[in-house]
Amino acid sequence: MAKLPTRKKVFDVKGEAQANSDGTNRQEIIAGLEPGDILALEREPTNEHDPNAVKVVTRSGECVGYVERSVAQDIAASLDEGRQHFAHLHEIRGGVEDAPNYGIKIAVAWDGRQLPKPKMLDDEQLKFKDRHSTGGAGCAVLFAVALSPFVISNWF
Repeated sequence: MAKLPTRKKVFDVKGEAQANSDGTNRQEIIAGLEPGDILALEREPTNEHDPNAVKVVTRSGECVGYVERSVAQDIAASLDEGRQHFAHLHEIRGGVEDAPNYGIKIAVAWDGRQLPKPKMLDDEQLKFKDRHSTGGAGCAVLFAVALSPFVISNWF
């Protein structure tokens, strides 16, 4: 059985400023999310940069980044074993006038454990988001998108 990263339940996500291979902008995807939104972890063993890569995706299957490399090996092994997990967007950093780019942290709970409470956006982030809102374009999450059985099985 794989060793779970038990020292912490909250992990940094990396690559949030990169574009996805389909051309979607991860920053725009994150702008449409809120702390507490459900996310999923997907293995990406054929990733050219890291065979232990773990992609972080939204309910609609959009990639918002990758689990930090320092814990990816343990998380990848747990996913490969089929361990049940639940994940949500724990914290959004940035999204303010002096730091407009978003960074995120995710919370992950294994084997039925409880997720920590997410950190809500502060007033400065809310004001910035309202001023820079695209009016919903690119922010709506469509639940009719076909999801892989792996992703669905880890949400319910």
